Amino acid sequence: MIMLTVLIICLPIILSNNVANAYVISDWKKQSRPKGLLYNIHSSVSDAGFSSYASNGAKAWNASSKIEFVGTSSQPGLSDVYFTFSNVTTDDYATAYGSKSSSQVRITFWKDFKGLSATRKTETAVHEVGHALGLDHTQKANNSISVMRKTGFNDKKTPLSDDWAGINKIY
Repeated sequence: MIMLTVLIICLPIILSNNVANAYVISDWKKQSRPKGLLYNIHSSVSDAGFSSYASNGAKAWNASSKIEFVGTSSQPGLSDVYFTFSNVTTDDYATAYGSKSSSQVRITFWKDFKGLSATRKTETAVHEVGHALGLDHTQKANNSISVMRKTGFNDKKTPLSDDWAGINKIY
């Protein structure tokens, strides 16, 4: 009986050490040229004053040796990431839309994005670009080692250790 009690108490600790990384690879098409990525910032983003957040969100991933946003494209159809803004209230601050057939991902900042702090705006942009690169939300928990949390913020402006592990696995 004592052994069973000890096992029940220790089992969560034992299992937590064997849990896979928190990142999940999305089923979107991965970027075909990850060292030559382009992004486009729609005028709606510029008009709302969010261009720097979009740009910084993309460039934050350049710290990886496998990812490089090399600049902007003046044509949305030629960009890998296309940033837009919609002055509509949704349940999200921003969303990323992609598909299995195209490597282009559209990121939309929604109305509630306006109310975030500068750090959280950047973190949100980094998070959404993470989706564009193939990362999904964290698996088990909203941990402190990933900007790819499903909810909440880490108040960090850059990808974190688990995000890099995901990128290294994909690319």
